[in-house]
Amino acid sequence: MKLFKKALRFLVLTIVLILASVGVGFGAVLLPAHHRDDNFRAHVEMVEDREEDDLPEEDEALAES
Repeated sequence: MKLFKKALRFLVLTIVLILASVGVGFGAVLLPAHHRDDNFRAHVEMVEDREEDDLPEEDEALAES
């Protein structure tokens, strides 16, 4: 009887390990691929301040009204 219990435990352990490895294999297939985009560069433009003397004529007309 001890030999039967030992063999049964070994068989159950083997089945559990096989099922776990199959589950990990299927899980790896179903995971989405995530690729990091290192080529992204933010385009930022610097805003230059204008002085009052450099205002175009349209802006001067608006400023006076």
